[in-house]
Amino acid sequence: MRTFLRAAGIILIALLASVILFALLVTFTNTFTVIEEHPAQYLPETQTIALLMNPSTEMLTALTPVFPVLANTELSGQKAIALVKWENATETIEFWDHSPADSAESFGRFSVTSSVPATLALLRTSTPRLASLNAFTKLSDQKTPQKSWAFLTLSSLPKAQSTLQRLITALISQESTHAAFSITPDIISIDLIGTQTPPGQGLSPVIRSTFDAEQCVVRAAHFSQQWNTMINNVDIDTQIRVQGRLEHVLQEIVGEEVSLTYDLLPLLSGPTSIHKGLSASGTLILAVEGIGPNISTLRSVITQLEEGFRATVPSTKITERNLDNRFVSRDIRITEEETTLREDHRDQWSVRGLHASDGRMLMSAQRGASFILANDESALLQLLHNDASITPPTGPTLSSTVRLADGWCNASLIPEFLPLMKENVQKILWSVEQRGPVTTLMVQGVRK
Repeated sequence: MRTFLRAAGIILIALLASVILFALLVTFTNTFTVIEEHPAQYLPETQTIALLMNPSTEMLTALTPVFPVLANTELSGQKAIALVKWENATETIEFWDHSPADSAESFGRFSVTSSVPATLALLRTSTPRLASLNAFTKLSDQKTPQKSWAFLTLSSLPKAQSTLQRLITALISQESTHAAFSITPDIISIDLIGTQTPPGQGLSPVIRSTFDAEQCVVRAAHFSQQWNTMINNVDIDTQIRVQGRLEHVLQEIVGEEVSLTYDLLPLLSGPTSIHKGLSASGTLILAVEGIGPNISTLRSVITQLEEGFRATVPSTKITERNLDNRFVSRDIRITEEETTLREDHRDQWSVRGLHASDGRMLMSAQRGASFILANDESALLQLLHNDASITPPTGPTLSSTVRLADGWCNASLIPEFLPLMKENVQKILWSVEQRGPVTTLMVQGVRK
């Protein structure tokens, strides 16, 4: 009897193992089938310039100015919309999970229609398929099956028009050939595939410092390196215009003896924040905070900035007097005290302030190699408190992510994004992050 029970037990275990193995095979087969039944399995790699997966109204609105052929497309449950090159024109191929019309042709589980039916021949040819493209594989791996997103070939996009667009393109799209684009009423996301290697040190996810009159802040993990990458990869006209503007602003504050390229940028090799604001009187407020390469270099640069600031203050004073309403007397004197230096200590920060008789000032705070430079005393003291909590958008945190840059601005300062945002956006927050070869730009609109 015992032998019989043992044999029966062995048989039951074997049957149970067979059922589990069969279930695993079915699951694997179904998963494999779903992967094989992606529209990218049928689309040609070379002729496909865009693929919109689970297209939404927001996506169609955003991409129609880029691809005018989409203006003729009405959303009615398409699984995907592909844009393909056909006889020197761009045509659409639409994939459906059901048959939308008698003219639809079947490709696997999909019913497919086209603005020009002859283009469906591309789906039958033996050319390499989009699904075999490495860029598509890496970008699509980060998207869930039901997510609305678009795969784009960058060479098919129009050139950047505004200065901001050119700078963003130069900063994040080096060596990139393809992108993934997604949009919701709150966030725009652009993933770029390239061969960039992320730096070892990134930014913290939260912006901790701000001041009352602030309008915009830009943070960068390696400011000078990223600046050089950006400015060296824009067209010469944009390069001259942007550098010229910054040099002019710098000269107004610290004079012509200080160079942006040779004096200030070497100080900004580490994590750096640039703050911009306007005073109640409309005066431009600028502040820079960061970590210098070392204490001696930081002190040397601050000394040079202070000497440059003193040089901008006139060393002579002219006083005119009207004598007997007939003669004008001009009194020209050399002034010795046109700038006043004030020093203080706040929370382990050494604070220095140069105040000119005309109301201008140059403020600096130093704690070790950390520093803050500003042309407004109130702004600098508020930045020292470090009590803000602004969180730019971020991507999935399951994989290793490096925050390269981020910031926020009043929406009126970067109107390029407003047509894609929800109504009444007051602020725009943004971030640039990197995961392996994928660089992600995220832009978020905030109403308050």
